[in-house]
Amino acid sequence: MSVGNILEVNGVTSGYGDLTVIRDVSFTVAPASITAVLGRNGAGKTTTLNTVAGLLPIKSGSVVFDAAPITSSPAYARRRLGFGYVQENKRVFKQRSVEENLILGMYRLGLKRAEERSRIEESYERFPILGEKRKQVAGFLSGGQQQMLAIAQALLNRPKLLMLDEPSTGLAPSIVSEVMETVRSLRDDEGLAVLLIEQAVETALGVADSVVVLDVGRVIHTAPADEPGLREVIENAYMAAPADD
Repeated sequence: MSVGNILEVNGVTSGYGDLTVIRDVSFTVAPASITAVLGRNGAGKTTTLNTVAGLLPIKSGSVVFDAAPITSSPAYARRRLGFGYVQENKRVFKQRSVEENLILGMYRLGLKRAEERSRIEESYERFPILGEKRKQVAGFLSGGQQQMLAIAQALLNRPKLLMLDEPSTGLAPSIVSEVMETVRSLRDDEGLAVLLIEQAVETALGVADSVVVLDVGRVIHTAPADEPGLREVIENAYMAAPADD
């Protein structure tokens, strides 16, 4: 484990059953930083996140989190260690109220009632609009509000690493800016490490500290987000021939 990294992915190969999607993927995430994983559709971005989260088995390679090997740890164990994961398309319980969603987000954390209440109020302080709409059914929230609720759920276990899969999908540009400002504040104000998957390049580069570029399931470039020539590398990757995810 390199000194200072909260996450280190080393030569990881993974996929679905007999189908290998990502091969020999390596990258690191530093504490209190945002690492963006970029690539066109089919590059293996979501597969990478699902593998790091423990939702897919690792065929080869290793994952180290907060100086501890977790290669064989199941998803629920990684959550307890300090993972937060917001999957694509705002995975909230749309027939439940905002507050019920937050309560369900603490399922199996083993918290006492008073601590659960404290964390709910913490969510409302972080996202005031959720406090205003605490009794509203989540399915009637705007897309941006649902995304904030999904992030609030993922933060209930007070993770050290927050993973976000395409948080801007389906949102108006003004709402995307609001969501990304929230992501930036989690890094700047709360010292959270963020692993961000984004299809929108400029959106990601606007908040990222470092970038991992994937193509056809392999890392083709890693760099600071302000590296000269990075946009050209990304553009070439996005313009490559289509691949199967």
